[in-house]
Amino acid sequence: MGPCRYGRATRAARVGVVVGVCTLAAAFSAGTQPGQPAVGAIAGRLVDASTGGPIVDGVLVLRELISREQRMVSTGAMGEFRLVDLPAATYSLHATALGYVGRQYGQRHPMETGVPIDLAAGETRANIDVALQRSGAITGRVTTQNGEPLAFAAVEALRPEIDNSLRVLLPVGRAESDRSGEFRLEGLPPGHYYVAAIGPADAGAGDPAGRMPWAQTFFPGVSSPATAGRIRLSPGDVRTDVDFPLLAGSRFTIRGQLVNPDGLELATGSVIMSSESDDGLGLSVAHAGVVRPDGTFAFENVPQGSYRLRARARTTQPGPALFSSFQLAIRNADVGNAVLFLHPGASLVGQVDIADGATAPVPALDDLSISAPMADGARGSGLARSQVAEDGRFRLVTPEGNRVIRLDGLPDPWSLESVLYRGRNVIDIPFELRSGEERERIRLVLTDRTSRLTGLVKDENGHPITDRAIVAVPVNPTFWQAGSRHVRLTYAELSGRYELIGLPAGVYLIAAMSGIHEGDLYDISVFREIAAAGAEVVIEAGETTTFDVVLTRQGDQPAGQSG
Repeated sequence: MGPCRYGRATRAARVGVVVGVCTLAAAFSAGTQPGQPAVGAIAGRLVDASTGGPIVDGVLVLRELISREQRMVSTGAMGEFRLVDLPAATYSLHATALGYVGRQYGQRHPMETGVPIDLAAGETRANIDVALQRSGAITGRVTTQNGEPLAFAAVEALRPEIDNSLRVLLPVGRAESDRSGEFRLEGLPPGHYYVAAIGPADAGAGDPAGRMPWAQTFFPGVSSPATAGRIRLSPGDVRTDVDFPLLAGSRFTIRGQLVNPDGLELATGSVIMSSESDDGLGLSVAHAGVVRPDGTFAFENVPQGSYRLRARARTTQPGPALFSSFQLAIRNADVGNAVLFLHPGASLVGQVDIADGATAPVPALDDLSISAPMADGARGSGLARSQVAEDGRFRLVTPEGNRVIRLDGLPDPWSLESVLYRGRNVIDIPFELRSGEERERIRLVLTDRTSRLTGLVKDENGHPITDRAIVAVPVNPTFWQAGSRHVRLTYAELSGRYELIGLPAGVYLIAAMSGIHEGDLYDISVFREIAAAGAEVVIEAGETTTFDVVLTRQGDQPAGQSG
């Protein structure tokens, strides 16, 4: 170990660490001087998340959050590091090593920020341990449809994430194919991936209309992510067989119009277009179109494929929103007549009440919102929300469809106990809503008797494991659906402790998984993967259940311990 030197800076650059300053201010690098405040230290270990073994020659960068000054240190033979002569400040600590995914201290998954380290004057913070997961890689070959290698194609590894109530693909790795058409996407965290490629971005390669000869193509050679193959990487995996041809294709224009059968002029309108599977589980980048005052709209440069258009509008007269949903397929021509007939939404009217016997402070009801997602988790028919009034009354106008009622924004310890309609609790029974229909006297009951599942995620030696998602799925596969209130995901704290709040009573399978995120909980194969790795736990209504998940360092198979 030691302070920053030229050789260590060079090595850090090879493993992806950007080091801005090696020579720091005197207070950050020198020892305590007379009249100066006491300085402190930060020490810990860098270990392999799968084995618990030390990572030698790993690199840690400590950055002071206000001044942005930073110091770098490398790990010793036992993975140990120590940063000394530190003034009181708030720091971030980033760790990386060759062949591993970089991680900030306290970061539980790659999309999350880390936990800052507050160091008091003269304080020594020991046991600041960081566990890194081995990075994976995806390699393959991109060709033309005739099997010829395609050089300089842009290839991306993409992951599904939830963004503004839409499920979209976000790139997490990029590469370019070489003259043999081969590519390598490396440095990938564990997880589920889609791989897509587009041909060389050569301005001279298009036709006279500016259209490109290649369409974005997903492995194993399809135009839509809804029919694409998904690749699962465990820590350190290298997938070497991702070969696929790029589809030849042009870009097209979709033109259409929103039509209000009542003939009233539109005051506002919006159209969202997204590529979706037949079951409505959106998986792409959604595109928003501008609606003109006469209701017309257009989308330019659209590749071949199947799309859903979702529209929402209001007229110049007072009244509820109007909705429409339309699915179309683009083959080999522009679409010039996509007509979306607007219809009134269905109305859900009712009251939010507090269950008898509640003792916790009642939440501000006007901080809550009502929504009615599709019962099967589909997103193709849109999602509307309505704020609850201060006295608990609500009125939600939503697109038609097979929907369940949900309440968003509830603070701990509150949860939705029941949805009462005509004397029945329909919290998990969908409403089959039709255009213009109104359902009244719906009663949503809140309870502070919320179930809690808590425990530790640790290895067989009792050391905390913090880089896994803790997922609960019910034993009954009927509830294996996107957005189900019976499916929950969280991450452990630095101590290894996790907590899942508000699961309905029942029997569940609890698993601690690498590379699982909310955006993955849409595929039945992912639910099967979680269930196969899970241990059984019984959740009682309003009770706290303690369940420790004990993992071997070589896998995700848990051996639970109830307490």
